[in-house]
Amino acid sequence: ELAQEIFRLAGKSTKVHAILTQEYAEKAKRPLNSRLSKDKLDEMGFRRLPPWQDALARYLAEIGEP
Repeated sequence: ELAQEIFRLAGKSTKVHAILTQEYAEKAKRPLNSRLSKDKLDEMGFRRLPPWQDALARYLAEIGEP
């Protein structure tokens, strides 16, 4: 998703072929779902960060990409 979003935000028509985690050659075994709960942060009054897509768009704008 990250690579697809980079090309989309940069206005490129590059085709990105997604692969499954199992298809990626890596040395360490990773869990299928490694997301962490943010419930405790919410309970403690911490403000959530914006979506990663927002940060990516701001970064590309900063380096001069559309």
